[in-house]
Amino acid sequence: MNLHDPVARIMSVPVYSVRPDRPVSEVRRLMKEHRFHHVPVAEEGILVGMVSAADLLHLGLGDFGVDRRYLETYVDTRYPIRELMTRDLVTIGATETILRAAEILASGSFHALPVVDRERRIKGLVTSTDLLRFMVHLGAAGGGAG
Repeated sequence: MNLHDPVARIMSVPVYSVRPDRPVSEVRRLMKEHRFHHVPVAEEGILVGMVSAADLLHLGLGDFGVDRRYLETYVDTRYPIRELMTRDLVTIGATETILRAAEILASGSFHALPVVDRERRIKGLVTSTDLLRFMVHLGAAGGGAG
C-alpha cells in the first residue's frame, strides 16, 4: 500500500450515521458504544452534516454528578441534531488518493473526512487515526524514511 492508493483502502467502514431529526443522545450513545468521535448526519443515505465529539463538548455539559437520563432528556429537547451539526463539509471520493486525504486533513480544521459518491451517499470515513494507522503500516513494511 502507498500514498497513491485509493482512499477506499484505508477508510473506516461501516459508517454509522444518524438522521437530522434524531435526538442528540443517539449520537452520544453511538460515540460511546463504538468509541469514535464523528457521526455523519444523513437523509436517505445522503450526507447532510456531521456531529463531532467536540460539538458535544461545546454544549458545555459534563457527565459528572448528573443523572444520565436527565442529561439526555435535557440535551435532546434543547439541542436538535440539525442545529448542532456542521453542514459545510469537505468530502472526498473513494478513488481519490490517500495522499489527497492526508493533504485535506493536514489543514487541521477537522479530523474526519467523509468518503462519498457523486450523489453524496456515504461510503466511508477517513479520520486522522486512519492515516496514522496507514503510516504505521508503511513503517512496518519498510516504506518509512530511515
